[in-house]
Amino acid sequence: MTTPLKERFMKNTSAAHYKLIFAVLLLFGLSLPLSKSVNSALIGLVYLYFLTIAFFYSDFRKGIAGSINQPLAIPIFLYVLVSVLGLLISEDLLEGVRRVKTISNLLLIYIMVATLMDLDKDTSSRFKRGEQLLLALLSGLFILDLIGFLTFFGVIGENAYRLPLTPLSIHHIWFANLNAVGLYTAASLLLFSSYRRIPFLKIFIASFIVIGSLSILLSTSRTAWLGIAVVVPLFAFFLFKKKKHFLISMLFMCGAALLLYLFNSTVHHRIDQVFSDISAFYSDSATVTSVGGRFMMWKASWKMFLSNPFFGVGTGDYIVTVNRYVASGEFPGYLLEFNQPHNIFIFALATNGLFGLAAVLYLFYCIVRLSKGVLKSGSADRLFGFIALPVAVHFMVAGLADSLLHIHVLLCTFAFVLGVCVRRSNCGEEMKAGKMLKLNCNSRK
Repeated sequence: MTTPLKERFMKNTSAAHYKLIFAVLLLFGLSLPLSKSVNSALIGLVYLYFLTIAFFYSDFRKGIAGSINQPLAIPIFLYVLVSVLGLLISEDLLEGVRRVKTISNLLLIYIMVATLMDLDKDTSSRFKRGEQLLLALLSGLFILDLIGFLTFFGVIGENAYRLPLTPLSIHHIWFANLNAVGLYTAASLLLFSSYRRIPFLKIFIASFIVIGSLSILLSTSRTAWLGIAVVVPLFAFFLFKKKKHFLISMLFMCGAALLLYLFNSTVHHRIDQVFSDISAFYSDSATVTSVGGRFMMWKASWKMFLSNPFFGVGTGDYIVTVNRYVASGEFPGYLLEFNQPHNIFIFALATNGLFGLAAVLYLFYCIVRLSKGVLKSGSADRLFGFIALPVAVHFMVAGLADSLLHIHVLLCTFAFVLGVCVRRSNCGEEMKAGKMLKLNCNSRK
C-alpha cells in the first residue's frame, strides 16, 4: 500500500472508531440517571477502546495528545489529589479509598467527554455532537421521570400517591437535583440549540421542562428548591439584556413562587418545616429533625476541622470520628445514620482541612470563570455557557445542604455536563495558544 493510500486508510479507520466511541458516549449519557453499573462499565469500555485505538493508529494518538489538555483538568486533578493525599492520615483506609474512587470519576468522565469532543476539529460538527450528548442525558432523565410518574399513579409498584417521589429507589434529593440539571439543560436547548427548529425535538424539550418541573416539586427536596431559587434569577440576568425585561421576569417568578407557597400544601408544609426544625433544634438539640440534624453534623465537622485545620481528619475518617464523638456522649446517636455532613464545603474542611476547602473553591472558581466566558462569547457556543454556569452555581448552592460531589450519580452527571460544555475548543485556550505563538514569532523577528 502506497503512503498516501495508507494515510487515507488510517484517517478513515480513525473516523470510524471515533463514531463508534461517540455512540458509546451517547449511551453513557442516556444511562447516567438510570444505572450506575451500566455507566461505570461504559467508562471502562471507552477508556479501553481509547487506549487500544491510540496504540494502533498514530493519527488518533496525536489527536488525543492534542486534545487532552483541557481547561478544567488541573483544577479537577488538584481536587482529586488532595483527597488522595488525605489517605495518608486516614485510619479507615477502605472508606477513604471508596471516597477517592467516587471523586476520581469527576476527572475520568470530564477528560473522556471533553477530549472526545475536541477530537472533532470541525466547529459545526462539534457543536452538534455537544447538542446530541445533552439530548441523550435529557432522554435518560425523561425516562426516569416517566418511571417516577408511573410509580406515583400506581401503574408501577404499590406506592401510589406517596411522596416524596423516588423512582428506581433513587433518593428524592438526588432525583430533584438531577432534574434541576435537566431543567437548565432543557431551557438552554430550547433557547439556543439548532435542534429547536425540529418540531419533534422542540416538543420533547418543552415536555421535559414541564415533567422535570413537576418531578422537582413532587420530590419535596428543599435542597434543589434552594439551588433553583438562586439559579433562575442568575439565568434571567444573563438572558435578558434589558434591565426592564429582567425585572419583569423577576416579578413573574416571585409571583409564581408565592402562589406555590400559598396554594400548594406540599410546598407550604416543607417551607414551614424549616422554621419549626430550627425552633425544635434550639429548644432541644437532641430532637431529630432534617435541619437540626444538619446543624449537629456541621458542628461535629467543625470540631474535626479544628482538630487538624490544615489537613483535616483524613479522607476516610469522617464516619470513624463521628463514631468516637457519639461514643463519648458529646453528640447524639442519630448522627451515625449519616456518612457525610450534608455540605460540600464543610465536608472538605472536616476531612481534608484548609487544603480541601481551597481545592473545592478553586474548582468552582475555574468552572464559573470559564463558563461565564463561554456564555458571553456571542457565538453559538453560548448554549454551553448557559448550561455550565447554572449547573455549577446550583451545585455550589445546593451543596450547602448536601454533599453533592460525593454522590455518584450527581458527580458523574456534573462531570458529563462539564465535559460537554467547558472544553479547550470553546474556552479560548486554542486562541490564547495561537496568540502566544504569534508573539513569540514577532519577538524573534
